[in-house]
Amino acid sequence: MAVLDLYSAATELLNAARSALDTTDAGAPTARYVSSGAPVFDCCDQLTVHVPGIADVPMPEAGMQSLAQMRPAVPIIQFVVTTLRCYPIIEAGVVIKVPLAAEMDAASRIVYQDGWALWNGLRTLARSDRLFAGRPCRSVEVSPLTPTPTQGGCAGWTLAVFAELDGYAPL
Repeated sequence: MAVLDLYSAATELLNAARSALDTTDAGAPTARYVSSGAPVFDCCDQLTVHVPGIADVPMPEAGMQSLAQMRPAVPIIQFVVTTLRCYPIIEAGVVIKVPLAAEMDAASRIVYQDGWALWNGLRTLARSDRLFAGRPCRSVEVSPLTPTPTQGGCAGWTLAVFAELDGYAPL
């Protein structure tokens, strides 16, 4: 494995999420990228992937009585997929404009389609060994889907994917 493999894995997940969202009425957001940290909620209709953490997870071995630090470990990468859509907000000005219930309902319809397509799409790819291929030797888990806090005129979802990736040997 090479130094760029972590970015490549994040890009693979981003492309898988895009494919899942392409099945919705709104399609996948056109703004999509691998973020170096949690994405900023200032660009509605965006799809991002970032890595908030990497850890070695000990592999349990039957009958092994050694200390935990001596047990073999595998690198588990946590990826977070975030999808955001524009959502009606109260607009200030000379006259305050409150969004209509129909506008909020229409925006929610798109956001709910995104969540359902994203969760089902990534779970299906993981279970069929088409996301970070290598099962059963490579572990891939999809977390529960979590709504993002509605802020900045955006609403959406986050979904963590935990994947076992091979490490690399620095020169």
